[in-house]
Amino acid sequence: MDETKYDLFFVHEERTWWFTARRDILLRLLEKFGPPPPARLLDVGCGTGMLAIYFARMGYRVMGLDASPKALDYVRRRDPAIETVEGEFPDRIQGDLGAFQVVGLLDVLEHMDDDARGLSVARDLLMPGGTLLVTVPALPSMWSAHDDVNLHRRRYVLRELGAKVRAAGFEVLFLSYFNCFLLPLAWIMRKIRRNATGLEDHEPPPFPLNPLLRWIFLLERPLLDAGRRLPIGLSLVCVARRPKSIVSAREVGRSP
Repeated sequence: MDETKYDLFFVHEERTWWFTARRDILLRLLEKFGPPPPARLLDVGCGTGMLAIYFARMGYRVMGLDASPKALDYVRRRDPAIETVEGEFPDRIQGDLGAFQVVGLLDVLEHMDDDARGLSVARDLLMPGGTLLVTVPALPSMWSAHDDVNLHRRRYVLRELGAKVRAAGFEVLFLSYFNCFLLPLAWIMRKIRRNATGLEDHEPPPFPLNPLLRWIFLLERPLLDAGRRLPIGLSLVCVARRPKSIVSAREVGRSP
């Protein structure tokens, strides 16, 4: 990723409707499906750390992993107490990160050439019974400059993501589209803004549009909280569990 984008993320993440509504939905899903704090949580591709600091505020023991030293510097500026590790997932992770009770791949898989391997490594980083939290962009038909500028390899459909998570050895607990209600508006805007650079999506729209979009997005939260699968949306969210019976390659050969 272009390192200058981290400057935009750091400035705008806690104000822009998409980031803040998505954050609130993910925190609730983790609270519902994940282990209780103080479980150990790895935030893969943590960026500038907005989600990491909220995970920490919930009481989780958070480690942020990112390939960008600049992004990790922003994490430490947000909260010096959060542990950070520089490494490129899944190939160049420095040292043995140990076992985690939660691994977050939050808008990470779409950047990877081999997303199946990413899911497999995430499984190996989890303790048996641990929780995986995944988000990805959805619907290949919605490809736009936003995907190009963020170096996405793909957008997903629900069946595809579910199949890949299960093939990696996970039990799917919850899988749904989200950002559903704003999909028609997004489709119209992407048709209108054919020459957009994609950078505009990182900045909050003017008042009162920014809080209005956040409010509409968050109308989905009680539906997702009730276990309802939304039929379509700009993104997908999956919560999965590593079964206790699966032994990872990392564990083979360990002394009992």
